[in-house]
Formats: sequence, C-alpha cells, structure tokens
Amino acid sequence: GSDDRKMLPLFSQWLRDQEMENVTQSKEMNVTSSRKMRTHSPFYAQFYNFNQHYPYVTDKKLNEHRCFSSLRTTDKFLRGLFEILNNTGRLENTVIVGSGDHGEDPFKSLYVRLSAFNSNILHTASYIYYPKKLMRDAGVGPRLRRNTQQLTHTLDLVPTIQSILHGGDDYWLYKKHEGCVTGLDLTAVDIPDERVTLASNFVSSLTLRRPMRLRALSTKEFTLYHRYGMNEIAAIRQGKNNAYLLRFGNCTKDTSNFCSEDLDEDGKEYFRQALQSLKNSTLIGTEVKTSELVNFFTEMVEG
Repeated sequence: GSDDRKMLPLFSQWLRDQEMENVTQSKEMNVTSSRKMRTHSPFYAQFYNFNQHYPYVTDKKLNEHRCFSSLRTTDKFLRGLFEILNNTGRLENTVIVGSGDHGEDPFKSLYVRLSAFNSNILHTASYIYYPKKLMRDAGVGPRLRRNTQQLTHTLDLVPTIQSILHGGDDYWLYKKHEGCVTGLDLTAVDIPDERVTLASNFVSSLTLRRPMRLRALSTKEFTLYHRYGMNEIAAIRQGKNNAYLLRFGNCTKDTSNFCSEDLDEDGKEYFRQALQSLKNSTLIGTEVKTSELVNFFTEMVEG
C-alpha cells in the first residue's frame, strides 16, 4: 500500500486551504478588525495509518526486520504531524488522539491476530495529546500521567474524550447505573491500584468462518481470559474452550505460548479476591456486578 507519510503534505495543504477560505469569508463579511478575523478555525481531521499492516512499509536503507522498520516510518509520520501543527501555531490548541485497532506478533507467524488471544494482540498502543492550556485545572495533567501507569480500559477513551471536549461530564456515572460496563474519565478519576476490569468480545458466525469468543477479567498484573473457538492453536497451546492466565509485563517463561499460563488453584484464589474487589468497587454499577459475565468468572474460579 501507500506510505502513510505521503498524507503529511496533503494535510499541510488542506490546512492552508482552510486558512484561505476563512480569510475570504471574513473579507466578504467586511471583518477588518484583526481581533475578529480568525484564520485558525476549529477543525477535525482523521488519519488511517496502514504502514504497520503486513507486509509493512519499510525504509529500504535499514537492515532490520520489516516490522521494526515500519515502526520507524510510523514514528516519522507522527513527528511530521506534530511539526506541521507546531509550525502553523496550532499544536497548543489541538487535541490529538491515536490508537491501534489490534496488535500482532510477526515473529511467530503471519496474521496471528486472527486466531490467538494474548497480550501482544489485545494490548495496543493508545495515546492522547492534551495541551496544558486546554486543561480545566492544574490537577488534570498529573492525574493523567499517573493514570497511564494504572490499569486502563479501551472504554476509558469515550468518557475521557467527552470530558476534554465538553469540560467534564458524568456520562460514565449515569451509564454505569443502567447496567453498562463503562470506561472512566481519566481526567477526573484517580484509578486505584486494585481496579478490576471486564471485557467481552463476540464475533458473529455471519462475518467470520470460524466464530470465536473472548471473555476477560483483568487486574493490573494479570488477565484471566476464556477463549472459545472452533479450532485449537497447537503452536501456542490454546485449545477450543479453555481458560488461561496472562501475565503482564516482561515474561520470563517460555514465550511460545505468549506468556499465558494454565489456571491453577493459586490463580483461582487470586481472581476470587479480584472479583470481590470488583464487587466492592464504587466505579462499577450494581447490575454489572451481578451480570452474566461476572457470574461466568465466579463459577470458573469457584469450581
């Protein structure tokens, strides 16, 4: 495919076109005061980056694995994006949100993400650039930095971005009382060390030849996940209908199974305590605490 970096000059030209359009409109409205004439109008831009998809766009001059080389091209794209915004005086008035849709492990096999559930696949990079001048108070920056070292959830992006754009709201609070598994506003909530999160992924048999299902219960150190699929994955020792412990951070064990471990009695005791912590949490609604998903894990670790 095309190189993501080719979008940068197009984006730069688009910004210049926006400025010219604003100037023209101001002149047509007889806005002559420099105070009233605004060339930097609010804008929304969305980029889809594909350099990190197989077969990976690379710098041919570099003698390294294609995946590493493609990561460098992504870094260069991001650097170019920030430079354009900075050089046009927009950077400190622009919120930038980025996220991968999934992970991969090209060192094991091709398209591992289509059949395996593990940290390399599920834990994708996400980031938010949020200028200090846009923060509603001085405590937001330190809170965000601390929260990035805690257990976060994909769902946290929704209330966090809503809060950034609208100055803070309690969307996640009232949705949790409707029985929804919600994210947290990372600008307003101090995530506790004992946070426990839930996730469930259902893939329709209408869209996938071999339907799979994932349920996950996560703490800051481990995830207990249950994989249901139509096929076994012998290479990484994942069966058709099995539960596994997934250890976060650097794995010192055999990595051929992506650092997943069988659920033993010690693991069950660990997650019995995790479930109790979830049920005691004020960040999760009552209906979620008694949901089918929580009951599923409760039966698993009590059995």
